[in-house]
Amino acid sequence: MTDELDIEYAQRLRLTNLFGFSPIFIYLFFIWFGLSQDYSYPAIISAVLLVFTVFGFYLNYLKKYVAAKMVIFGTCSMSIFATYNVLNIDYSILSYFFPIMMAYEIAFDIKKELRAFLASFSLTLLFLAACFLVPKQFFY
Repeated sequence: MTDELDIEYAQRLRLTNLFGFSPIFIYLFFIWFGLSQDYSYPAIISAVLLVFTVFGFYLNYLKKYVAAKMVIFGTCSMSIFATYNVLNIDYSILSYFFPIMMAYEIAFDIKKELRAFLASFSLTLLFLAACFLVPKQFFY
């Protein structure tokens, strides 16, 4: 972030970076766990999520802030979808989609970034619907 950004927009970018940074250690743990237990699926999924997160940070570095927000929020939605299907637990994990949906209102300036908001929010809704529509046997 640079000094030419106003304080409100800089706070929005910090929130986006927090969403991107918070699951990195979990991704690293599952990469280690998958490789050490010879169980490659969580390692592959976590590595893909880690690559997308780093790509979002790179877009932030390039000052493509809107694209970075889209990638980071999409990665968070994809991680909930993967966790739901890999751990094979009940529907209570779907409640984790709602804080992400609420964070969209804070992270995106909807008046200026409406198209990016709609695209990213639609991706989150797609992952939420896929939790109900994609059969569990697809992941085993």
